[in-house]
Amino acid sequence: MLRLITLLMLLTIPSAHAAWVTVTGDASIVDGNITAARQQAIKHALGMAVVTNGGSISAQQTVTNGVLDQTSALSNNANYNQLEVVREQQRGNRLEVTIRVDLANNPADSCLANALKAPLYLPRAMVLDRKQLRYGQMEAFPQALSRKIADVIHNNSNKVYPKLDLTNSVPSQIFNNEHRGDSASWLNQRTNTLYLLLPEVEDMAMSKAPSGFSAMWDKQKRDFRLKMSLVHSISGETIWQQDYQFNSEWDFDASASVQPDSDEFWQSTYGNAIVDVIKRAILDMDDALGCRPTMAQVIAKQGQRVILNLGRKSGVRTGDKFKVVLQHNFPDRVGQTRTVAKATEVQVTIDQITDDTSTAVLSAKDDGANIQINDIALKN
Repeated sequence: MLRLITLLMLLTIPSAHAAWVTVTGDASIVDGNITAARQQAIKHALGMAVVTNGGSISAQQTVTNGVLDQTSALSNNANYNQLEVVREQQRGNRLEVTIRVDLANNPADSCLANALKAPLYLPRAMVLDRKQLRYGQMEAFPQALSRKIADVIHNNSNKVYPKLDLTNSVPSQIFNNEHRGDSASWLNQRTNTLYLLLPEVEDMAMSKAPSGFSAMWDKQKRDFRLKMSLVHSISGETIWQQDYQFNSEWDFDASASVQPDSDEFWQSTYGNAIVDVIKRAILDMDDALGCRPTMAQVIAKQGQRVILNLGRKSGVRTGDKFKVVLQHNFPDRVGQTRTVAKATEVQVTIDQITDDTSTAVLSAKDDGANIQINDIALKN
């Protein structure tokens, strides 16, 4: 039986209310190493608990099993007193672990309370060297990768929900120049999203094939390096960017034609490792978003009624109230679009909702004459 794991914290808040949370994480089993898979699955579950409930760990120390170490601190805003593994189950090449964690929530850190999910544009992934896809005949991998990222976001993110577009790829470098605001504005109007997540595979090369006696039992390995960039679709600002990489066994023969959308691929050692990378990236992305407010935009207006680009998927409900922020765009000295926001006391109330939009009506005392398309609305 797995024993209780106690985490000792350096508490950053003098008083808090404890709350037990049950959450499940999973990880791939590499080279039969159950201990490493257990450690990774618990980290995944613990990260999910943090993102879902808010929190930070200043320092932590593992008492049993070497499951966590002092370098694996999560940079969120809650404190954990105790963690218990309640169930462990192996499913093929993956280990699933359910934990109960004693989470001490700080009432002051309430940015997750009544939080809305922001729509996120997810294009087809880019593979920088497409010649590397020839091995295994993986030409359809970019679409399969974006679909898998969308699935992980849907199941794991508490900050965003994906709007998947498999017909287009968007290179991150277009947001590294003086015209990034114009590029973001074009995509913002085209996609009606608040963020753009841009996956770029920088390396999928095969390692050198084993030779000599080791070739009889060692499998060839394949590299994987993924850059994830999160761009604010209103400003064009890159608010988070991270590289992830590994080198893992390639379970398929040299002449095999691998289907990137198949269960066979995603349950292989290499596919499982990619899933682990994606899960870690999405937790990192949610952490980077922190307490940023989810901004709705006015996408249509008629009289005293406006339509916002947030709806049921974002968590908007009938009766919710939003305050309007006027947005003004103007070019700077190099021609880059700059945005200036002006707060107002104008308030709208949601009265109709679809999956991706909401219709709102201005209060009787407010004058909506100054409200324009692309103006911003923030939930009260």
